[in-house]
Amino acid sequence: MIISGADWFKQGAVRDSRRSVDEMHAMLESAETYQRDQEVSMLVTIARYTYPYEAQIARALLDSEGIEAFIADEQTINMQWLYSDALGGVRLQVLAEDRERALRLLQEDRETALVEQEGDDRPACPVCGSRDTEYYQIGRRWAFLVFLAIDFPLYRVRDGIRCHACGAITELPSS
Repeated sequence: MIISGADWFKQGAVRDSRRSVDEMHAMLESAETYQRDQEVSMLVTIARYTYPYEAQIARALLDSEGIEAFIADEQTINMQWLYSDALGGVRLQVLAEDRERALRLLQEDRETALVEQEGDDRPACPVCGSRDTEYYQIGRRWAFLVFLAIDFPLYRVRDGIRCHACGAITELPSS
């Protein structure tokens, strides 16, 4: 015997109406339990990065502290790096219950411990003598603009340092 869709639906509705109140409560409880379990095991995004290697470093830090972390959209951005801004970057995700601990770990400043362990090899500023410097590429903006204008890399980019204390930008001696 072939049953049409409407008849099948009516039979199901009649069958469902015959269920006892206890069965309905049990089904509702199991659905609520399932929903709670899903919320606990859901992944939440805790950080976004432009480059996949930045996300890998953060994931390695979390893994070393016993927090399971996952990286989303890494392969897409590796293949099409221009999609990074459109997708919101490479996303670092953890389980919902690990969110607060993972955020605290990522916000810790471990630079002082690293400098104490490895030493500080930043060059001193030739103007003021401060060691509060960073690597800087001199002429990078002009090189980019010249490349856009004539489609040929004509302008030379040089290595230098920028001092945070006095603001001076100086060229590093060539080795």
